[in-house]
Amino acid sequence: MFYKNSRSLWDYYAFSEKYKVSLEEYALSPKKGKLADRKVYPHIGRNQMMWDFGLDPKDFDNDVKIDDKIKEIEETFDLVLSTNQLSF
Repeated sequence: MFYKNSRSLWDYYAFSEKYKVSLEEYALSPKKGKLADRKVYPHIGRNQMMWDFGLDPKDFDNDVKIDDKIKEIEETFDLVLSTNQLSF
């Protein structure tokens, strides 16, 4: 499921053209320099749902911070709805 949602975001924003790498190459690369996260669009990028819920991008690789954010979400919301189709 994660891969399908990531692929959708990746394709919708044509990140392969903007970053000049495949999704797989991007996923396995350090997010620095030309592959820095949110370089193309500051509001769209890696760990999008965590970013939307307020997790600082510097904490995207911090398992403790991610777990804490998930606990906060679970304690705050009874139900979370998400969509993977963007319509503008």
